[in-house]
Amino acid sequence: MVNRFHVETPTFDETNWPQIRHLHDELLLVWPSPVALSEVEALEHDERLASYHYLYAIKAVLLSRLGRTGEANHEYRRAVELSMNEAERKFINSRIVD
Repeated sequence: MVNRFHVETPTFDETNWPQIRHLHDELLLVWPSPVALSEVEALEHDERLASYHYLYAIKAVLLSRLGRTGEANHEYRRAVELSMNEAERKFINSRIVD
């Protein structure tokens, strides 16, 4: 199943965030290795994604799950800087561990 909930929903508030999280959690169950991080890092070399805040947000989530909190916080901050949506910025900021 392709996760398109975040792009097919008309507004942020209508997005089924619990379902998206559930799908990401399920993905980690079948692919629980740092390989996912390597795949995401490979995408950073694509200039078309340089300002795509979701790339840095997912990288932050993966780093966080690997216990690499400092690096995760750095990527969360990059995602916040690039996001144009105040609700997303607020959510991403809430993930930063001080």
